Amino acid sequence: MKDENLREFFARVADRAARQFSKEKSIGCTIYHAVKPGGDEVIFPQPPGDKDRSIALAREVLKAIDAARVAIICEAWVLDARTQAFDIAKINREGVARQPGRIEILLIAAEDQVEGSLMARREIIRHDGRVILGKLTFIEHDGAEGRMAGMLPSLRMKH
Repeated sequence: MKDENLREFFARVADRAARQFSKEKSIGCTIYHAVKPGGDEVIFPQPPGDKDRSIALAREVLKAIDAARVAIICEAWVLDARTQAFDIAKINREGVARQPGRIEILLIAAEDQVEGSLMARREIIRHDGRVILGKLTFIEHDGAEGRMAGMLPSLRMKH
């Protein structure tokens, strides 16, 4: 939608992801929701390959369509640094999903060439055969880092 600001776009994408998750109990693979400069939208699933290859291919798609904005929706595991200490070497060997105290989340990250970025999460709560999403909580960050940060070509240049 052409006249949406980043927060409005983010809210729309987050709502759609929550509805899909509530219906399917999963979003499946990572989803990319891109917006071209004229307002046309392109939604595509995670490209094939290992994480690095898949993200490189997604970057190429975003570049090819000249995306001005993108949201990335995925399920992930996180650890809460406020409640526990970490053994980084162990996490690197085993992955976050194998650590005690991990939290399963639905992660939504959005980037815009002009307005910057937003990131939020919803905890995935599994209890007695039920699967529900916790409340949407925005994640404060001063410029995210990692393989999925700076997905838009113009933002990558700034990193």
